[in-house]
Amino acid sequence: MQIKPFTELDEGDLELKRALNYNPWLTEYTLSQPESGRNPYETDRGGWRGYNRVYSKYLSAKKEQPLRILEIGVHSGYGLLSWASYFKNATVFGIELDSSWVTSNHKLLTKYEDYSRVNIKYFDSRDVNSWKSEITGKFDVIIDDGSHKPADQLVTLEIAFKYLSPTGIYFIEDISSRYHNPSMDIVWNRLKQLETNNYVAGYSHKNEGWEKLLLNKSVWSRYGITEETPKIAEDYIAVIKPN
Repeated sequence: MQIKPFTELDEGDLELKRALNYNPWLTEYTLSQPESGRNPYETDRGGWRGYNRVYSKYLSAKKEQPLRILEIGVHSGYGLLSWASYFKNATVFGIELDSSWVTSNHKLLTKYEDYSRVNIKYFDSRDVNSWKSEITGKFDVIIDDGSHKPADQLVTLEIAFKYLSPTGIYFIEDISSRYHNPSMDIVWNRLKQLETNNYVAGYSHKNEGWEKLLLNKSVWSRYGITEETPKIAEDYIAVIKPN
């Protein structure tokens, strides 16, 4: 399995980068700080993480296709609109655990000019029975941007991968060294097993924000940091494609 720094990839489609960064309903702050600025309601895929380069490598050629895209971990919903704004012919689905977002998600989506292409279901992605009752059909693209905890990523992968089309692509965002019980090794070990029948790649980025948190012990309890927490501030995105 290849694991490379995202900086080895070129910028790719700059329109995709803008889509992943830009939010037309935010202040000018978002537009003036596309790389390092951080608003809690903006996506960060087109900035310092470099995920736009990864997505461009694997998805830009599919831009005009009528894709079915699924994002796990919707939060405020701007990520779904990012996909819908770039993939004009796609239908975008989301799964969100926290149903407290229902009202704000609805208000956001109805602002979008073509929100009928965006759908959200509220359930736990680790619950196989909820998938069976709420989700139909296969997806061309699945993105796990849920809790980022290795155990959750692994359980979600085992369930959601069955919903990937034979020509689809599965992304796991933020496989992180910050967790120690269990560590991210359980995810990488499973991905190595999947290599038998699938193409698997990983791309890394240095998490400078996490490094700053590690230096400030006064906020450790808020973020679940302990003396046992790994101090290597490295996050990864994995890509899986059936052969």
